[in-house]
Amino acid sequence: MPTLPSAFVDRIHQQFGNESNSLLDAFGEPAKTSVLMNPFKSDLNAPFDEAKSLPWNDMGFLLNHRPSFTIDPRLHGGHYYVQESSSMVIGFVLKQLFKGQTDLNCIDLCAAPGGKSLNILNYLQGSGLLVSNEVNPLRNSILRETLCKWGSLNRLVTKRNSNDFAALRGLFDFVLVDAPCSGEGMFRKDEFAISQWSTHLVKQCASTQRSILENAWALVADGGYLAFSTCTFADEENAENSRWLFSQLNCESIQIEVPTSWELNELKDHFFGLRFLPHKVPGEGFFISVFRKKGGESSKSFKSTNPFWKSALREHRVAIDSWISLSETEHVYINSKNELSVVHISSDKTLKLLDILVRNDLVAEPGSILATVKGKDIIPEHGMAMCNLERTESLIVDISREIALAYLRRDLSDILTEKRGWLILRSEGVVLGWIKKMDNRINNYYPVDWRIRMNTG
Repeated sequence: MPTLPSAFVDRIHQQFGNESNSLLDAFGEPAKTSVLMNPFKSDLNAPFDEAKSLPWNDMGFLLNHRPSFTIDPRLHGGHYYVQESSSMVIGFVLKQLFKGQTDLNCIDLCAAPGGKSLNILNYLQGSGLLVSNEVNPLRNSILRETLCKWGSLNRLVTKRNSNDFAALRGLFDFVLVDAPCSGEGMFRKDEFAISQWSTHLVKQCASTQRSILENAWALVADGGYLAFSTCTFADEENAENSRWLFSQLNCESIQIEVPTSWELNELKDHFFGLRFLPHKVPGEGFFISVFRKKGGESSKSFKSTNPFWKSALREHRVAIDSWISLSETEHVYINSKNELSVVHISSDKTLKLLDILVRNDLVAEPGSILATVKGKDIIPEHGMAMCNLERTESLIVDISREIALAYLRRDLSDILTEKRGWLILRSEGVVLGWIKKMDNRINNYYPVDWRIRMNTG
């Protein structure tokens, strides 16, 4: 069992009373392993041996043991994502709030590493538009990798502080603030979270969260919802900030109805909230509360004279269409680096939001980057291999799992095929990425930073 800070232990005893010993003992138990499946790529019937579906997410599965994910091509091909099970309740929350409606404008304001954005994309089923925001550059690059592998194009990435979105006030049906927190709920999975914990950190996080929530609340449309979540137990961060948000004049606290068999801790103190406690659920500590806005905001446009992304030329669209099938719902953009990005737009509502984001130069990446223009040539990017669009079958070469792992390590020097030029490698139904095949060798275009860095022999 990890050595927990004494001030934390004392507070848990005060906060949870008779339940505190059971909660603290749970930190000495091994953490459970769970995955979120990608319904656009995976067979959900038997994703892993002896896997059990989660009660609050039909695409989430609890595993009997932790496999070697690194050497599973399905992970690298975006067929699933390793995610803590408690946080997958986002999918259940969306179902209860919107009852199947999917033409939604959504924003995940603190999105990295991206697991909760994937839950939103699973719910949207290709409709609506998701903005995934992360201001930290390193974490933003991790977020882009996560989203790229998932393959959904009805999303975009931004890299802004929460107070930079004045142009988007009142435009979102669903705003998620999975706020930076003291990380108490992750103590049995993350020793660093234990080492950095302090009462000062709790207060600092609570203050940061309130600032983010204030900016986030302005983004919610009339009748829209804000979900506030953390992976901590501290009342200063969870309950006090929820009560503060509920004090807003145009705010209604929403009770998420859950079965008693889930053994969630329900909070009813001027607001409704759900708390996942690791001695009761097959996951880590997690908190969520949901609020509905009863009055809207007005956006304020600050149109850029030279936005980073602009609509691409028709010739660029035609060039991409020779590799993958584009419909009228796919919009192609180009930036100053000649990167071509494709975003899926399902309605006038989502097109309006995308237009405002682009015109106000808020977009770091619209959809996924599929290609780069170099002179008269179009160079395919990894996003084209990963995206959930129909590919030209003649580009695909099927390979064994052994060759797939060599490719993912970037150790692959050649493959046996009569085909030449740009090709997509696929192993056991999993699309992995691009090579360029010459007569006696290949160029491996799997992203260098994503390669397998361990001995897989």
